[in-house]
Amino acid sequence: MTPNLRFARRVALFAALGAVPGMDSEAQDRLRIQPFVSLSEVYDSDVFSTPADPRADLVTRITPGLTTTYESPAMTLSSRFLADFERFDRHPELAGLDARQQGTVSLTYRATPRVRVAAGGELLMTHTPQDLNLATSLAAPRARARRHTANASATRRFSPVTSGSLGYTFTGDRVGRSFATDTHGADATVERRVSARTAVRGRYRVQAFGFTTPVTHSRVTSHSVSIGVDHAIAPRLRASIDVGPRTTGDVARPELAASVACDCASVDLALAYTRTQTTVIGLAGAADVESVGMTIGRTFGRSLDVQVAPAFFSSTLAALRAEVYALAINVKRPISSRVAVELTLQGSLQRGHIYPGGAGEDVPRHTILARLVAGPAVAHPQR
Repeated sequence: MTPNLRFARRVALFAALGAVPGMDSEAQDRLRIQPFVSLSEVYDSDVFSTPADPRADLVTRITPGLTTTYESPAMTLSSRFLADFERFDRHPELAGLDARQQGTVSLTYRATPRVRVAAGGELLMTHTPQDLNLATSLAAPRARARRHTANASATRRFSPVTSGSLGYTFTGDRVGRSFATDTHGADATVERRVSARTAVRGRYRVQAFGFTTPVTHSRVTSHSVSIGVDHAIAPRLRASIDVGPRTTGDVARPELAASVACDCASVDLALAYTRTQTTVIGLAGAADVESVGMTIGRTFGRSLDVQVAPAFFSSTLAALRAEVYALAINVKRPISSRVAVELTLQGSLQRGHIYPGGAGEDVPRHTILARLVAGPAVAHPQR
């Protein structure tokens, strides 16, 4: 049997799986099991994410998966697993059944009417490390990469207008067998609603970044204190801001997150700005990052959803700086209650580099994705 025929049989099998309706338990509709699948054709102008001699290719991607949700009066438990199988037209050596695998689990437990506990975790394995540079959108060459995360939090409502929470997060990144980054973070937050439209909060956060290479190991710790305000400007218009100082070693810089969101009658609009510190996959050091992004969404007729999302990222580390200009356009239309088609156009231009010894040339890249989705739409992340 030829490789193309075997691939076509897998397409048919996974399409049949995605068409199976989700299964619900009869015990008060507590357990839901929903298989899903998508079939995508992707044009990628630079599959290796390199500034010199970019290689374009056409990729066929199959993504089967499964979501489960269990609900009880006191607890909600959910999980999701998906895997990408890819076939490359011009670079068959890149094809494989393990292009990307992702599993997530989350638990929310309402211990008392005033106390809520949450925990979760995620494991993501990929051959495109740029998937892990969400905060910077920086290009990274193809390599086997892995991210595992864990988080836990406890929230207590002290009064009808005052609450507090404690949280912990861990993120571990691995590139091949030679580079590892571990990030531990803990925070404490107190929030008080001062009016029907306004809430204020104070937050303290500490983060410890660890970097391991074949020859070195280093650690950096940062502390930040911020004051935040959420305000409903109008019934459909909300604004939020968190601002305060952050210190890393003996260096102090501002930490800022601000957003405005409008759920308007004809269009959904969101604008966000952040200034923070984060890790970059494969890089030993915490980078300072500024980003601004906008999302504009509108539904035409009853079912044609269109979303436009421009963004800008600026990352600095020591004397190195990189800027990324990005634009994504997504169009989605349901065919039935469980089947939809999507078209996504993404383009980016990176100028500069913060990897030591990295090339200084611009890195342009654009992709065109056409996808057929069968199953719950929430299970299919945009990539």
